[in-house]
Amino acid sequence: MGDKFHIDSQDALKQRMKAHKLPFNEALSPYCWINTLLQKAPLDRLRLADFGVSVKASYAHIGVQELANIIDKELLTLCGAHFERYYAQMDSYS
Repeated sequence: MGDKFHIDSQDALKQRMKAHKLPFNEALSPYCWINTLLQKAPLDRLRLADFGVSVKASYAHIGVQELANIIDKELLTLCGAHFERYYAQMDSYS
């Protein structure tokens, strides 16, 4: 997430998440909050700047919906790798 977004104001992000009643865990990184925002907010009306977030220059040409799709695919890849590393090998112990 840090390669795609810059958090301009963590306080604004937190306050807007609360104001919009978006679930987030304050103990986690604010970049996790952005993922929740992309999952729960109506992306066709989402203005990241209102949440104190900006898109880094290398991704500025990509729309919010497409960014959310890219992030979903990346997270699925990471989950798959995690599963293969930690859980799939447990089957070999059976």
